[in-house]
Amino acid sequence: MLFGATNKPDLYIINKKLSRFSIILINERINLTAISLIQDYKLSHGLALADALIAATALETKLKLFSYNIRDFKFIADLTLYPLKD
Repeated sequence: MLFGATNKPDLYIINKKLSRFSIILINERINLTAISLIQDYKLSHGLALADALIAATALETKLKLFSYNIRDFKFIADLTLYPLKD
């Protein structure tokens, strides 16, 4: 999300919104799941490293994943995915 900021006011708004959430650190389980997802979906679906880590984190923590870009994740089995609207 921070990468999407185009100016300082955007960055401020994003940081303020993100401050309401807990940070989940990447651990060995998440890393191994991300590697598995990359092996399964990199060539067939173009899964990016960042998206693999996001999906792996959601899978390993049993959390729902909300995204504006569900097409980046919809092919991943067992991922609870919810689309966001602008």
